[in-house]
Amino acid sequence: MRPEPGEVLREPAPRRRPGRRETPSIADRLPAPRPRRSPVPAWTLPVADILLALLAYVLGYIARYQFTTFRQVLEVNQVEFEPYVPFALLYAAILFFAHNSNGLYRQVRGRSLVEEVSIAANGIATATLVELASFFVTRSYASSRLMLVYVAVLTLALFLLSRILYRLLLDQLRSRGIGVQRVLIVGAGDSGGAVLR
Repeated sequence: MRPEPGEVLREPAPRRRPGRRETPSIADRLPAPRPRRSPVPAWTLPVADILLALLAYVLGYIARYQFTTFRQVLEVNQVEFEPYVPFALLYAAILFFAHNSNGLYRQVRGRSLVEEVSIAANGIATATLVELASFFVTRSYASSRLMLVYVAVLTLALFLLSRILYRLLLDQLRSRGIGVQRVLIVGAGDSGGAVLR
């Protein structure tokens, strides 16, 4: 039977023999990969960052008003910590949202400590600028700009320390087989060695 002009011929699908099933491939037989989970709960890092931001605010106040680091505080400008409490809470909240929007709390494989610190420094700078603006808007008598510099430096130092300890904890847990994701590499050539490395 000759095809008509413009007619598209299709090959018929191969017939399956009755009673014979197709052999599944190796990929079909492997279990579905489970999502990678950290052995430490995901909420610990944001909570730790908020608490460390509040601690940095307290330490910044102590450095400015009690130890009078780098510059003396006149008797007229002495302020209790209580007026700084709303600013400390605002600082911690801005820092959390800045870190979250910059993707700091996402699990990224292979992210270095330097990358994390640079993301954190960006969020700390944003929170410090917003705090400085809030000092001018509210016209509060608790408005030491030098103290904000102390708070920013202390926040970055505490963040760096916490991330170093966090990485050491993960290394200890993974050395005991906790939170380890096992991968099967098929092939032992140059490509397999590169994947292994």
